[in-house]
Amino acid sequence: MILTCPKCNSKFRVKDDAIGPKGRKVKCRNCAHTWHALPGAADATPAPAPAPAPTSAPAIEDDPVLPPPPPPPPPAADPDPPPPIGVDDGAPPASDPPPIPPPIPSGEDFALNQRTPKEEKKAPVMAWVILAALIIATAGGGFFFQRDIVVAYPPIAKVYSWVGLNPDIVGYG
Repeated sequence: MILTCPKCNSKFRVKDDAIGPKGRKVKCRNCAHTWHALPGAADATPAPAPAPAPTSAPAIEDDPVLPPPPPPPPPAADPDPPPPIGVDDGAPPASDPPPIPPPIPSGEDFALNQRTPKEEKKAPVMAWVILAALIIATAGGGFFFQRDIVVAYPPIAKVYSWVGLNPDIVGYG
C-alpha cells in the first residue's frame, strides 16, 4: 500500500496489514504532519465524489433538491493506539545513505585548542611562609616569656627541662 501525505504529497510504501482494519494514525517523515490513514485508501487525499447515477424518473422542477447525506462519522479512536507509521525514530531510513561525518580538523586547529599551562599560584608558597613565621613567633615567645609561662602553668616546666632550658623561678629550689 502506498500512503501519500496530504500536506507535502510525499509517498510512503507501507505493508497492507500495518494499517489494520480500523485505520491508523500516521506521521509524515518529511513534514511531521499527522493524519488517520484507512486500510482501503491508496492515499490520504480524499477521492472525488462519484457522479450521481441518472434516475429513470423525469425530474420535476417543483421538487426541492435534497441535500446530500452527511458524511459518516470518523471511526472511534483506539484507547491504546499503536505507534504511528513513519515516525522518525532517529535512525536513517534504509534507502538513505549514511550521514557524512564532519571533516577532521587540521593540526593548526588542534594547537589552538590546547590549554595553556596555568602559572603556579603564589598562595601555597605564601601559606608556608606564614606557617614558618607563626612557628618562629611561638618558639620565640616561649623562650623569652618562659618564667611567666611556668608561673601561670607549672607543669610546663618539665617540657622546658626536656628541651634543655631551666627557667629560674624565685621561690623554687
